[in-house]
Amino acid sequence: MSFEDRIRDALGRAADENHAGTPRAEALERAVSRRQRKLALTGGGIAAVLLVVGLAVALPRDSRTPQARLDAAGRPIDAADTTTTDNGPPVGSVNGEQTTTTRGATVSPSGTAYAPPASVVYPSATTVAPPRATTTSAPPSTNDTVMVSQDDNGKTFTLRPGQHLVVSLSDPGWRWSEPDTDNSTVLARTAVSANPGSDHVTASFDAKKTGQAHVSASKDAPCRAANPPCMTPTYLWQITVNVT
Repeated sequence: MSFEDRIRDALGRAADENHAGTPRAEALERAVSRRQRKLALTGGGIAAVLLVVGLAVALPRDSRTPQARLDAAGRPIDAADTTTTDNGPPVGSVNGEQTTTTRGATVSPSGTAYAPPASVVYPSATTVAPPRATTTSAPPSTNDTVMVSQDDNGKTFTLRPGQHLVVSLSDPGWRWSEPDTDNSTVLARTAVSANPGSDHVTASFDAKKTGQAHVSASKDAPCRAANPPCMTPTYLWQITVNVT
């Protein structure tokens, strides 16, 4: 039987013996009340402690605050934004892209800046000299007329006074100038047949007197007339004529 039960039993007996309301009965009742309040307070404290312990045990491990990690300098490391590699500096993420942070380093842009030229220089006409002159026998002639073509470039021909020289130059895709002589007293041009910028030209010459003359012409690619002109050089055609 508990202490409270014994007190109640004693009070019951005292009441039965007509001692109710006596100082002794009242003292017993007050003692029982104090004991009950003390037990109520003690029981409430124990229940609160048990509740806190139960909640701590029931909490999941992942919900507890993780322990902060520190780097070599003692600064906290944010695992959400920084990843430390074994061989490099911390790598973070900015707008979905990886970024590398190097303390004390200065990053400068690479590449070469474009600087426009001060002026545009167009290519100038280049003349390709004819091959070294070689002496050849007179080509086949008809009625004292000697025929030459672009294949005879750089050759030397011998004519007699009164003979004729016909120069016929043709090269598809090229534009020929009119063949001419540098000494009309020895070899005079008598006719020329050519359209401006034509790929075929013909010129006739007459041997007048003894001496030497040169007959020359040039050819260009059509792009040389463009603006700006192309880089294709101008080719020179030339023969030497000795009149004896």
